[in-house]
Amino acid sequence: GLFRYLPGHGLVLEADFEMFLNEILHNTYQENTQGLY
Repeated sequence: GLFRYLPGHGLVLEADFEMFLNEILHNTYQENTQGLY
């Protein structure tokens, strides 16, 4: 679909999902080495 649901973030546009995810990963790995993997 056009949207993906991210727990804690709601719906995000599929087109922006990769950039959004990369930003989350970048921010997450600053403090939490578990990240989203």
